[in-house]
Amino acid sequence: MEPFDEAVRRYLRDRPQATVVALGEGLGTGFWRVDNGQLRWLTVEEPATAALRRMLLPDGPRWRTLTGRATGPHWPAAVARPALGVLVLVFGPPPAAGALRELRALCARRLPGAALLLEAPLRRWYRPSAHRGRRCR
Repeated sequence: MEPFDEAVRRYLRDRPQATVVALGEGLGTGFWRVDNGQLRWLTVEEPATAALRRMLLPDGPRWRTLTGRATGPHWPAAVARPALGVLVLVFGPPPAAGALRELRALCARRLPGAALLLEAPLRRWYRPSAHRGRRCR
């Protein structure tokens, strides 16, 4: 089982028609492992990986691959039904603090209420005193 699978399933229990956005998933097959018959899946990848992914895992009626950067402004527009829930998964090593702030700001601006889940442990850059009193979703 992949690290995100159970978290995605829990999210989908309350929001079965949500869109899952996988940033940097590579050739991952998360959609097929957690598919509940209703969710939508959007993978955002750099150009070379996106091309390979489309070749090996062609887009379908409820899943597709977009080319671009995780902090790029284009992918939130591809989330067709944000009111039904959006779960953003960030694969790989944790992004630099600046890139993570950019991603959080992008989600807050364009996808209010979206949940963000990182694969890597946060302790590498997390400083408790800097975040005291802030609520993180």
